[in-house]
Amino acid sequence: LGVFRVLSGVYFLIEWGLRAPHVNLFFSNRGFDFPAYKVPPDGVQSISDAMGWLLQPVPPTVAWIIYLIMMTAIALYTIGWWTRPATIVFLALYFYYFNLQLYPLNASYDRLFMQTIALMAVSRCDEAVSLAAWHRRRRGKRNDETIPFWPARLIAVQFMLVYFGTGLHKIMSPAWNNGDLMEYTLIGPWATRPAFWFARNVREPWVYDLIALSTIVFELYAPVGLWWRRMQPAYFVAGFLFHL
Repeated sequence: LGVFRVLSGVYFLIEWGLRAPHVNLFFSNRGFDFPAYKVPPDGVQSISDAMGWLLQPVPPTVAWIIYLIMMTAIALYTIGWWTRPATIVFLALYFYYFNLQLYPLNASYDRLFMQTIALMAVSRCDEAVSLAAWHRRRRGKRNDETIPFWPARLIAVQFMLVYFGTGLHKIMSPAWNNGDLMEYTLIGPWATRPAFWFARNVREPWVYDLIALSTIVFELYAPVGLWWRRMQPAYFVAGFLFHL
């Protein structure tokens, strides 16, 4: 859990740090305005109205204050200092940003991140590889002999279900009967320069059919690859190459 906290924290620092030049554009009332809940014109009369009032866009100065609090919470989460309060603040602000701007992207990983952060908030993920653990050792305090591991198991189960469920969906989806959707992905909104190069130079349909099939096989194999110890190293490497 300590290693996972550090690695995920570094990722979140990079992801949210890259949004710094666009705080006013994405998260203030001077930019795009796509909140999930509308501000009630006749006062708060329902939970939805309360959400609209609470999650509405704010002036740029306030938007920057909220963003800096978010980055501070992620940094504290990463180094493992005041970890639980920082993680709760991180989760609350992630929920705020998701309903303010991120939800139109319809990206399942944002929901997965919030579920994971919630589990980390109720775990003791700062018992190792953390500034808090180092501080306790300096003061001569020992960690407990037993640390509850159920949050780590739940996170692992959740990630496995995401991959396996996605593979099941693709088996039943007509869009994945061939490689057309994969070819489109390489030139779609998520595309990169190497993807554009690949799409321009590789025109054989069977290549994309093979990529689509390998994607489905990889995802359906998640229960075995993520839980069978002998397969884990190979599956982790395959997962890295898959996402790369």
